[in-house]
Amino acid sequence: MDTHRLASGRTLPGKGWRQGQDNGIIFIDVDTSAAGFTEVPTYNVSVDGLSLVANLGCPGIYGASATGFTVGLRWVFPTNTTPLGPADAVTNGFSVNWAAYQPTPQGKTGAGEDDYTVGPFVLDALTSISTRVTSLEFLPPKVPGGVGPTGGDLTVIPVNDGATAIGSWLLMPPNGAGDNKIGVATCVTRVTQTDGVYQTVFTVTNPRRDPTDMARPTRVYQLVGVCQTTFTPKVSPGGEQGPSRTGAVGAYQGDRR
Repeated sequence: MDTHRLASGRTLPGKGWRQGQDNGIIFIDVDTSAAGFTEVPTYNVSVDGLSLVANLGCPGIYGASATGFTVGLRWVFPTNTTPLGPADAVTNGFSVNWAAYQPTPQGKTGAGEDDYTVGPFVLDALTSISTRVTSLEFLPPKVPGGVGPTGGDLTVIPVNDGATAIGSWLLMPPNGAGDNKIGVATCVTRVTQTDGVYQTVFTVTNPRRDPTDMARPTRVYQLVGVCQTTFTPKVSPGGEQGPSRTGAVGAYQGDRR
């Protein structure tokens, strides 16, 4: 089943209109970039104003793209003998109302390694404290297209300036075909800072393939589960190293920003 990304807007009354090459047509450019469409959506438009709207023909849409379109108007009512111009749009307060939708398929969860290689995960405060990681990003797989497990590196941003961080991931594909089956990626991050080393192992489930769909809160990839962080203290000046400690943080979530 498909969902849709929906958006709508309205131009300012009487603003932005310009004369076309034919002096009986006026045009206005409509910017829809704020909607974040990733392909050309289906646009629907109407025109309103203070007066004479019924004298207008059906608005024409030109040059539709993911970031906008152009609307053209002309008079069609026989009592208007003077060609339509931008001044008429100002006097009568013409504005364009628009609505658009773009189908966004939910797709198959765990369908492939590309599900895990788009955008960084920003960890929540509790998880960042435990792991010493602010965000992590899946880099493309080292051996793409394989039928078995595949994986790659992580870009790991540590919480503290001056710390060093590395990471890697391994994707285990679903056991058999099926839209409702999910692949699981096991990730490891390692952050080294002045007090010691924090190594975290956690799994990532991908409940929904399309993170750009704005229809529900699940529009983002989520990190949900329990991560295990092992802290190994730095060797003391006397050459003694304290015991490592392992702790778990549960019910966390990192939204892709």
